[in-house]
Amino acid sequence: MKKLTRRDFLKVSMTGVGALAMEQVLAACGQATPSPVPLAPTETNTPEAPAATPATPTATPDARPIVAIGKADRYDQTQLRAELERMLQSLGGLADVIRPGAKVGIKVNMTGAYYQDGVTSPPATEWFAVNPALVGALCELLIDAGAGQISVVEGLGAAKPAVFDLWGYTDMATRVGADLVDLSYPDPYSDFADAPVGPGWFIHETYKLHPILTELDAFISIGKMKSHSFAGVTLSMKNLMGITPLSVYKKYPGDTWRQSLHGDRQMDTRMPRVLLDLNRARPIHLALVDGIWTSEGGADPWEPDASQVKPGILLAGKSQLATDAVGATVMGFNPVAPSGSVPFLHSENYLALAQEIGMGTIKLDEINLTGYQVQDVLYQFKPAP
Repeated sequence: MKKLTRRDFLKVSMTGVGALAMEQVLAACGQATPSPVPLAPTETNTPEAPAATPATPTATPDARPIVAIGKADRYDQTQLRAELERMLQSLGGLADVIRPGAKVGIKVNMTGAYYQDGVTSPPATEWFAVNPALVGALCELLIDAGAGQISVVEGLGAAKPAVFDLWGYTDMATRVGADLVDLSYPDPYSDFADAPVGPGWFIHETYKLHPILTELDAFISIGKMKSHSFAGVTLSMKNLMGITPLSVYKKYPGDTWRQSLHGDRQMDTRMPRVLLDLNRARPIHLALVDGIWTSEGGADPWEPDASQVKPGILLAGKSQLATDAVGATVMGFNPVAPSGSVPFLHSENYLALAQEIGMGTIKLDEINLTGYQVQDVLYQFKPAP
């Protein structure tokens, strides 16, 4: 699958899965135009033309959330550090997120480390899991910003902790001096902690979580940009499903994916609300999205339509909702699409629900984009059927 030219996107926007009428896309982005021109790459951003360059960030006198869009063509830690540094500077830096000596947690999307032997083709971290080179680059910048203790965390579910070794996380953590924590077990604590959602909770008033998550000074979510059969899209907010321990939220003895937190796939209303509960029980201070090499048509290898794609996209923002709204848009989807339509074919649109309860905005005219613009990186993903 290739980056879309304006002509290609016009065809896709009128036909096929994920089709959006041009006025719907513009409405989703909160933009008005006197002529029905779809949100698509400009004519200068074709394979024959020079690649677009990032716009110079400008000061924003208003309170709009900022989302930085970046590019990377491979998982080279030096290249990733430079691009992340540029993106974070355009967000205003890390001083408001990382205080000197801060205890920082980074939740990575390893999809529960589904393949326990760590072997897939393509490799997991070049397909459906966050690549450790990106995490290592971020850790270096966090250390430069004054972070004290960094913990890279994920609920590995039924998988063996050896996946940290097999997927390159142990080597990365050793190089940057970070800890690796499997959130599926409370070790070294005696039990899980109760994390309250606060007023307006949906499914559970409190959630059992690893105690380290309640002790952090800063919490960062690095999600993978993927299509998802239950949630429509998985980005930084959906990533928090993995902070819950399988031992607490499994529905039956052989459950390997926290079935008690999922609803009916035909039109799921439970999991979207669980996601919003978790995002309030453990608020995100910085959201990153790895869309460099990832998956479309499904989020994981067990989904028959899932396949590797290489959009070359990075996102960063201090509002996880704004960041994920931009993420859905650059995937070629409408972030305000009605539940039951592409990409939210089997679930309620949790992005729209989050906006409804006051967690932020999903309208692009209420978001300040820095670096590249949507049309520079737009890549039409196949939705999960």
